[in-house]
Amino acid sequence: MPYRDFDLKALYDALEERCRERGMTWSTVAKEVNRHRTTGRPIAVSTITGLRQKAVGEGEVILQMILWLKLIFTDSLSFKTFLGN
Repeated sequence: MPYRDFDLKALYDALEERCRERGMTWSTVAKEVNRHRTTGRPIAVSTITGLRQKAVGEGEVILQMILWLKLIFTDSLSFKTFLGN
């Protein structure tokens, strides 16, 4: 299987879509994303919204966001959604 980059913009787009669908603010999204975090600093709103422009991101932060998306919408997203071509 060829190596493909993870698409942070696609992750941002998925977060934004869920945010809009649920009528949530980015602050509320950040609180929910951080709900399961047990160590380290909470993920900031600016970290989440900054995904739309970033080329790289921290793995732990990205996984927390994917976990939140998966918990909320278990059947609507697949990991392939976030892999570039």
